[in-house]
Amino acid sequence: MLHFDYIEPTTLEEAASALSAREVAGKIIAGGTDVVLQIKEEKLAVDLLVSLASIPGLRSIHHDEKWVTIGAMTTIRELETSGFIRQSAPILFDAADEFGSAQTRNVATLGGNICNASPAADSLPALLALKADVTYWNSGEMKRQDLHQFFTGAGKTILDRADILASIRFAKPHPRSAGAYLKFSSRNGMDLPLVSIGVQLQMDQYFSGCEDVTIALGAAAPTPMRATGAEKILKGERITEEILAYAADQASQEARPRDDFRASAGYRKAMIKNLLPVAINRALSRIRQNTGKEI
Repeated sequence: MLHFDYIEPTTLEEAASALSAREVAGKIIAGGTDVVLQIKEEKLAVDLLVSLASIPGLRSIHHDEKWVTIGAMTTIRELETSGFIRQSAPILFDAADEFGSAQTRNVATLGGNICNASPAADSLPALLALKADVTYWNSGEMKRQDLHQFFTGAGKTILDRADILASIRFAKPHPRSAGAYLKFSSRNGMDLPLVSIGVQLQMDQYFSGCEDVTIALGAAAPTPMRATGAEKILKGERITEEILAYAADQASQEARPRDDFRASAGYRKAMIKNLLPVAINRALSRIRQNTGKEI
C-alpha cells in the first residue's frame, strides 16, 4: 500500500515551503503522466505530492511584440491547438503534434516534459532551437536560466528539490524565419524518438542566404544538445544540396549517442545525417509559404 500526502498550494512560495519541509521526499506533480506511473511501479518513493494546478498564471500562452512566454502547466494539447504557436513557432507545434498519444497530450505539461530532462523528450530540441530560457522559483525569488544550461545530465537539471519551474520564454520568431521538428522512431510516432532534430532558420533580407540558424538534437547525447559546428557551416551561405550534405555530416559527427537496446550509436548518427536536410527544407518551405518569396 502506497502512503503519501497530497496538497494543492495556491502560491509558488507555499509549494516551495512544503517541498523543503519534508524529510523524505516531496515531489511536484504537473500532468502526472510520468510521476504517477513511477509511483505505481514503485520506482519513485515519495511522502508528499505537490500539485501546481491551483497556482494562478502557470497555465498560459502569452506574447507581446518581443517575447513568447508559456506557463509551465500549459498542456501539450494546448500548444498543439494554439493558432498562434502553429503560425509563429511551427517548430513547437511540430513537437506537440508528435508528442505521445492524444490522451497523453491532454494532460502532459510543457514544464513536466522539461523537468523530466529526458534526452529524448519531444519538446526540448524545439525549445533549444528557439533559444528558449526558463524562469524558476528559487529561495524566495524568480531566477532565469538559458535552457541549454538547464540540464546537467540524463534526467537531471539545475533545480534543487524546492525549486519550481514557472515559465518558458523565447524571442518571437522573425518574419523571415521558420522552424521544423522531426523525429525518427522505430515503430510509430508515439514511441520515444531514436533521434530527433529541431531547426530554426532565418533568411537574410534578400532571401538569398541563411542569416541565422539553430540546430538542436534529441536522443543524441546525455542531454539535448546544439550542433553548433553544423550551424556555422550554414550561416551566411546559400542553402544548396551540397551545403546541406556538408552540414548534415558535421551534425552527425557532433552527436554523442550511446548504444542501447533500441539502436546503435552508429545508426542514430546516420539518422541525424538523413533528418537534417529534411528539417531544413521543411523550414524553407514554411518561409516561402509565409512570405511569398522564392528561395
